Amino acid sequence: MKKFNDFIVEAADSKVNLHLTHVDEDIFERGNKGADAAIKSLEDVLHNLGKGTTKLTVKWDGAPAIFAGKDPADGKFFVGTKAVFNKNAKLNKTKDDIKANHQGDLAKKLMYALEHFPKIGIPDGTVLQGDLMFTKGDQKYETIDGKRWITAHPNTIVYAWESESDVGKKIRKADIGVVWHTTYKGKGDLSTYRASFGVDVFRLKQNSAVWMDDAYFKAGHVAFTEQEGTYIEGIIRAAKSTKGDFNSIAKLMSTLPSGAVGAGVKTFVNSKIRNGELPNPSTAAKEYLDYVEKYFEDKVVSKVKTDAAKEQKRTMMKQFIQTATNNFRDLVAAFEFVDLMTKGKVAVIKKLEKINSQKSFVRTKDGFKVTGAEGYVAINPTEGEAVKFVDRIAFSHFNFSDKYIKGWQK
Repeated sequence: MKKFNDFIVEAADSKVNLHLTHVDEDIFERGNKGADAAIKSLEDVLHNLGKGTTKLTVKWDGAPAIFAGKDPADGKFFVGTKAVFNKNAKLNKTKDDIKANHQGDLAKKLMYALEHFPKIGIPDGTVLQGDLMFTKGDQKYETIDGKRWITAHPNTIVYAWESESDVGKKIRKADIGVVWHTTYKGKGDLSTYRASFGVDVFRLKQNSAVWMDDAYFKAGHVAFTEQEGTYIEGIIRAAKSTKGDFNSIAKLMSTLPSGAVGAGVKTFVNSKIRNGELPNPSTAAKEYLDYVEKYFEDKVVSKVKTDAAKEQKRTMMKQFIQTATNNFRDLVAAFEFVDLMTKGKVAVIKKLEKINSQKSFVRTKDGFKVTGAEGYVAINPTEGEAVKFVDRIAFSHFNFSDKYIKGWQK
């Protein structure tokens, strides 16, 4: 498990924690170990979900990511955003701290958090992280397909609950709503706290001003049909038989200098996804090398002024491409593995969406469109690891297309 100040959560710049990555990309971070973990996650979801060690959480599209607990240095309660990980951590313990550290709507939301989160009994030695879903005034009544809902729209996805249901009434009355997903525990300085996936909200105190939930998938054991199981088993067998030394690819990625991390495979894959496509396993390796050369020219070489500096950057690029070329078969195999994991992941997501009871939509200028969850996280508590199952094509489309209205655009 990671220490509190080393635990890098997903951020806007797409940095991802070593143990919380897309199931189809783990090989680019951890090589063969990542491939084994990805395959095992598929096997566990298929066979053990709800009855074994594997647990599943839902990725909620809340904003901002929020942290709350007591600072062991002085025993004072604090709330914060991802700035709690900064070298000069922004731990907001008073209203004046919030005013000094934040502004606008974020400051307003943190004020609600500082007022109400101390009431829920977060134990000493524990810090919780979650997705903020709403604060007072964000909840809206909406009629969708003739049905009355209470909704929250923190980011891209609109979450909806039946307006007269028990949960709908609680949300309507609450001043703040949060879905907790990560627990940090320790003694002494916050820098020593260690993270674990999941939060036991039943140990917290209920308060009418705070609607909260954990992120665990509530459907229990997921029963795949024989046809579904056979398809995913075939994916697993094919992935296991993929011939490639993925350690060489992970090592190659680690050689990229900090000023050229955008030339990595994961950024290349993201560039494809933003264009609404996935890498074609038969052509992706060659396309990636072309991408590296263009990236260096446009983003690295162009940033330096002298001919000597430009030549130095080009030499660096040529060395990287030569090493990649020397490991070309492994690179091809890596993209084949990614393709297989993507197919297996999408099959799992489709199954989970059929039984996920949480209603969610995206908002367009013409009304609402049904969508699924942002994604799911398969957790192996024994190994202290987790991987994400996200339909990246669909969610990327919602995120980047101007056809969909985001919560912050209202």
